[in-house]
Amino acid sequence: DLFEPGSVAKPLVVAAALQEEVVDRETLFFCENGKWSYASETIRDVGSYAWLPVHKIVRYSSNIGVAKLALEVGPDSLHRYFTALGFAEKVGLPFMGEAKGLLRLPGEWDGMDTAAAGFGQGFAISMAQLARAYLCLANEGVLKPLVLVSDPVLPQAQERRVFEPEIARQVMDMLREVVEEDGTGTRARIDGITVSGKTSTAQKADPEGGYGDEHVASFVGFVPAEEPKYMVLVMVDEPKGTHYGGVVAAPAFKEIMVKTLAY
Repeated sequence: DLFEPGSVAKPLVVAAALQEEVVDRETLFFCENGKWSYASETIRDVGSYAWLPVHKIVRYSSNIGVAKLALEVGPDSLHRYFTALGFAEKVGLPFMGEAKGLLRLPGEWDGMDTAAAGFGQGFAISMAQLARAYLCLANEGVLKPLVLVSDPVLPQAQERRVFEPEIARQVMDMLREVVEEDGTGTRARIDGITVSGKTSTAQKADPEGGYGDEHVASFVGFVPAEEPKYMVLVMVDEPKGTHYGGVVAAPAFKEIMVKTLAY
């Protein structure tokens, strides 16, 4: 099934911006102290941030910072990277009813659509598509096929380079900051090993239009951060009580990953 990914899209947008050389790791964006009126809409952050460099926009998951960054990239380039990451095609795992993603043509995007795409709203993908996109970062920018069963003879599927190796490594280091520094994913930390990852708290679209009060909380993470061997992606649909991905999904990631490592 499809869902709007929310903040887990931010590192992918940052990778596109770095690749297009419209920003670097230390480029500063004014995050409006947590509230920004743009195109007759209001974009909010959980925290009241002023100036943040790109790597801290990822670390603290600033909607405003990444919205401004997405506008710098532009709809045509952003759409091109989303397409290269496979958001408009099926992953091809042997499951019935796999959705191929909802991604409108860039000519249909206005300024707010571009800004919202920066923090993962206005398009929809499956968890498998999201997993493959993050594996692209972990594989130094090469998009590889997903396989259902690990086997010595892997399918001869097409691989393609989306990001240069140095770009992918920069973004993976930002994901390490999310967990190992003072970012939104500290509840995913595992003693004795470094973890990288990204949290997301995405509002769910309302059938009547706009967004309702329900959320999707998610976390995607890697172990070890320096040379990833394992990835776990957790999505919680309509969590009760708190709805933040860093509180709901990150601890689930930690529990699953610890048991995986023990195994």
